Amino acid sequence: AELKEGRGSGLTKKNILYQVASGLDYVHRLKILALNLNHTNIRVVTINGSSKIKLYNFEQSIELKPNQTFLYSCPIYEGFVGIYSFVAPEIWLTQQATQSSDIYSLGSVFFYVYTDGKLMPTIDAPAQELKVVENFKAILDEKKYFEGFLLVELLSKMINFVRYSRASTSVIKNDP
Repeated sequence: AELKEGRGSGLTKKNILYQVASGLDYVHRLKILALNLNHTNIRVVTINGSSKIKLYNFEQSIELKPNQTFLYSCPIYEGFVGIYSFVAPEIWLTQQATQSSDIYSLGSVFFYVYTDGKLMPTIDAPAQELKVVENFKAILDEKKYFEGFLLVELLSKMINFVRYSRASTSVIKNDP
């Protein structure tokens, strides 16, 4: 099933994205970096007649050690298959990843869902990652595809070139 609102499913864009953020928050509490979060590994499943969102495809994920918060050498060029537009710039540029790298990907998923996938910036090489961030910012500045200023502000905190400026999953989940 696609990540779209549906009559009778009880799923709204906001509900879909809340569930995705909750799933990522859970993964992060387990000290796991997803590293490949994008629209193709999020599924709508029916459990007891209720539609739920589930995260799939953790083949690229990495479990951090108990006191570790940072992945110093992400195996990006050793078979990493993330979709370029969804992968945080620091992974391509420095091969380093943190939970905020997944937040960038989560912001890309939010962007994809709210624009119905129509405006997703695409690139064909990691070196063009800055272009993706610029394209995201230009579309966010238009604001016509989003429900209001708060969503644009939240997306700007997620899809940010500077990883230390990104929001956490708890902030995202509690955003109106």
